[in-house]
Amino acid sequence: MRSHALTARGARESAPSTASAAAAKAAADALVGIWPDQAHADFGLAAVVRANADAVTALAGDLLWQDDGHPLPYLAGFSLVGAGLYGPAIAHWQRVVADAERLLGAEHPATLYARAPLVEAYRLAGRVQEAVVAGERTATDMARLLGEDHPAAIGARHNLAACYAHSGRAQEAIALEEAVLADHERLWGEGDPGTLAARSVLAGAYVEAGRTEEGIALQELVVADRERILGEDHPTTVETPPNASASLGPRTPTPSWP
Repeated sequence: MRSHALTARGARESAPSTASAAAAKAAADALVGIWPDQAHADFGLAAVVRANADAVTALAGDLLWQDDGHPLPYLAGFSLVGAGLYGPAIAHWQRVVADAERLLGAEHPATLYARAPLVEAYRLAGRVQEAVVAGERTATDMARLLGEDHPAAIGARHNLAACYAHSGRAQEAIALEEAVLADHERLWGEGDPGTLAARSVLAGAYVEAGRTEEGIALQELVVADRERILGEDHPTTVETPPNASASLGPRTPTPSWP
């Protein structure tokens, strides 16, 4: 829906504060409802909803953080990372983390969930040392506050292993990702997409450590399993990386509002 800027401003300024709050939440809910499940399938729509999300977030201010926060800022951040816009993604997630800490507290689950994708954005942007520092803090806090077996805590350890691998700390990456893989196999089974992603990162860490044959053999198993489980044309299958950078997919820490 489009409107002239002056018309929109007049509507906002003439509306009572209670109506403004309800309108902000309704607009945010509507954007979440039309958000594309896979941004790569419709880059144009993803760009439009991100622009609208920015406008709603800017106008709503702190209203979207009532009742433990709204998913919209998180979806916008994930979309930026998915589009390869790592610089804007870092700036976005830094704002989300700062807002969550200010309004909900540093140990609130919504804050923890925002810190996890910031780690990934740092790593993908090549800001590896920042990724390692933020990743270590996030993994430690999630394990302490959510429990060692919480999906978000395991996802944070997976992301930290990828950060270690990209920073040249291959042995630490291997040890951590082997533990993550064992957790995945124990909790979700051999064929879970997150288990396959953990194997992919472990394969990359093996290669980085000079264990090339082991890494290639493990990555070949990952490709074969993804083709069997997800299909040959699935984006995750097509883009299976030869290095330690795979996402945990469903196990990646994400907010879970009712």
